[in-house]
Amino acid sequence: EFFCAMNDPSRATSSSGGVIRAILRGANHFEILDLPKPYPDLVGEAAWDAGADDVNRAFRKRSLHCHPDKSRHPDAPRAFDLLKKAKACLLSDLEREAYIRDHVKMQQTLWEGSWKSDREAAEARERIASARCNAQEEQTALVVDAMKRRRDKAQSAERKKQRSALRAQASSARRVADDEPEEEEEG
Repeated sequence: EFFCAMNDPSRATSSSGGVIRAILRGANHFEILDLPKPYPDLVGEAAWDAGADDVNRAFRKRSLHCHPDKSRHPDAPRAFDLLKKAKACLLSDLEREAYIRDHVKMQQTLWEGSWKSDREAAEARERIASARCNAQEEQTALVVDAMKRRRDKAQSAERKKQRSALRAQASSARRVADDEPEEEEEG
């Protein structure tokens, strides 16, 4: 009985029809491919936990239900086109970053709504700008310290080289003085 239920074409069409309807109802690429949505991290930047493998896996899973050659559903070609567009966008690095950033920005607007005052938004921007400025100052201080250490090391090496050259010159002068015969004074 299980084997017959699995091979029943009416069941396959009804499950495929549900997937096709879900694809057509999808408001964004993440809903179309049934992937987790991106979210803002603590700094407010977009973060997304899915990768290219997840996108390809979701596309393959969904495309089996709506591929025009495999499904007789009248909306299958439209659903398949939406799937292809979603996959192409999420696999392209530039398009994905822009799409994710825009999606998160839109979600933040929907979440924050009108209850967030302009003053609170300005304070949040100021905090973020201050944190970035502090991070830049710390990074600059680290770079300056590294440059000072490098300069001190080079100066130390130069002084050591000069001392070695002076020692070599002095020992050479001593050898020359030792090698010269002393003139006897007559008188």
